[in-house]
Formats: sequence, structure tokens, C-alpha cells
Amino acid sequence: MLLWTENSKLHPLVKSCVFRYEFELIHPFLDGNGRRGRLWHTLILSKWNPVFAWLPIESMIYRYQEEYYKVINKCNESCDSTEFIEFMLGIIKSVLTEAKKEPEKVAIENKNVAIEGLKVAIGK
Repeated sequence: MLLWTENSKLHPLVKSCVFRYEFELIHPFLDGNGRRGRLWHTLILSKWNPVFAWLPIESMIYRYQEEYYKVINKCNESCDSTEFIEFMLGIIKSVLTEAKKEPEKVAIENKNVAIEGLKVAIGK
């Protein structure tokens, strides 16, 4: 999968979504697959454009978490990731639109996510 990602000619926006879906589908580890999938998704996007390292894509997915899981399950049943890719591209578009309209809100949300991540990392 990593070789495919490295060699794929797909646009990074699409490639990152395909990778994320496929990673979730194969579920290669006993624990931490979601975190690793999110990390790789962000890494692929931020390698293409560094701004993605700071955009709260995961916060937006959390807002639509129920729909996120419904789309994944539907794609798994149909063996077709198109709907998941479209869903993720919509999330990315929403985050970019929000960041353009309210950059302060995105900065605050990122700060809160970073603080929560630090608390989890240090066990508080």
C-alpha cells in the first residue's frame, strides 16, 4: 500500500482519501489503526501542501462521525470506495472553506486539539 501511495499518479487529495479508506479496510494492527490512518492521511496531504498539517480535518470528521462510519460500511458492502472518497473530499472542502472564512476559529480549534492530544500523550 505504501509503494502504491508513493508511485500513484492520483492527485494527492484523492490519493490521501484512497489510502485512508484502504488502511481502515485492511486494519493491519490490533490497535491504533484509526490513529495511524489519520496520521498517514495528514502526512500525504501535508507533503503536498504544508497547510494541511494545521487544518482541523479530524475535528470536522468528528462532527460528522456517524455519517463517516455509515459511508465506510456502505463502501465495504459494495466493495467500492468512491462514496468514501467523495465524503472525505467534501470534509476537506468544508475545512478549507471554514478556514478561509474564519481563520481565528480554525487556529483556536487547532490549539484545543493540540492541547487535548498532549493530555492524552502524557496520560492526564
